[in-house]
Amino acid sequence: MNKVIKKVFSITPIASIYVFIYHIISGLFVAAKLYASMQIIQSGYEYIKHANNIETIIKYGLMLLIIILLERLLEYFYAIAMNGYLFEKDWQLLK
Repeated sequence: MNKVIKKVFSITPIASIYVFIYHIISGLFVAAKLYASMQIIQSGYEYIKHANNIETIIKYGLMLLIIILLERLLEYFYAIAMNGYLFEKDWQLLK
C-alpha cells in the first residue's frame, strides 16, 4: 500500500495534495453551513418575537449561499483532479 501511495504521489503531486486538502476543507464547510443555518433560525425567531430588523436574516442567508457556492466550486475542482488528472494519469502509468 505504501508503494502505491508513493507512486501516485510521485506521478501527480499537485492533484494528490489538492485531494487531501479538499477532504479537510469539506469538513469545515459542513460546520460553516451548520453555523449559518443556526443563525438564520435564531435571527428568524428574534424577528418574529421582537419584530427586529430583517437584515440579519438576509446577512446569514447570503453567508449560507456563498458557503454553498464555494463548496460546489471546490467539488468541481475535486472532480477534475480525481477524474481528469489522478485517475487517468495513474491508470496509464500504473499498468
